[in-house]
Amino acid sequence: MFVLLWWYIYVWLNLKEISLTITEEWLVVWEQIVPWAKMTWYVIEINKDTQEIKNIVLVYEKGHSIYTILDTPDHIKKFCSELDNYLPMTWEYSQTRLEKLARILKL
Repeated sequence: MFVLLWWYIYVWLNLKEISLTITEEWLVVWEQIVPWAKMTWYVIEINKDTQEIKNIVLVYEKGHSIYTILDTPDHIKKFCSELDNYLPMTWEYSQTRLEKLARILKL
């Protein structure tokens, strides 16, 4: 039963689309408004096997948020180039196993 529940959550989370909007003052994630001053940088997570972009990680002063991206590579590149005007991207970001476990349990 635990495996079925895990599979349902996994499928549901991977199919959920994110809505991101960039303005001069903030980033709008669905209905949540996040000021640029609260974010430090962002990371794009890529699937090692398929090289597809799968997640965007927004890193704050006291934590981070991970969102699954379902869009074309061209739209993602355009969005990231616009996001670069407001927030720097980093290549060196890794989650500890504890953070990954907490993320799974939180979801």
